[in-house]
Amino acid sequence: MSTFDPDYTSFTACFCVTAQAEPGVLPRIVELFAKRGLTPTHLRADWGEGATGTLKIEMRIAGMDPDLAAYIGQCMCAIVAVADVQVSQRRHAKIA
Repeated sequence: MSTFDPDYTSFTACFCVTAQAEPGVLPRIVELFAKRGLTPTHLRADWGEGATGTLKIEMRIAGMDPDLAAYIGQCMCAIVAVADVQVSQRRHAKIA
């Protein structure tokens, strides 16, 4: 039997960002979480090949409110070097 957990501890917010490979992009993205006191449970950044490569960033944060995740995704889109942002939620079933 599963029960619904009314708080957001059963959610994990997932962010996939594609941006120009510029030195300041990653710190600007991480700052959006740091200034809210949030620490990623997963962070990976891969730089594409060549001088015009792209930066692929994957982040997950457990226990994040889905509305806040959507808002932070919008804030990421406002960063000049960011080309694409995808935000999704994983819900973890709680079995009692």
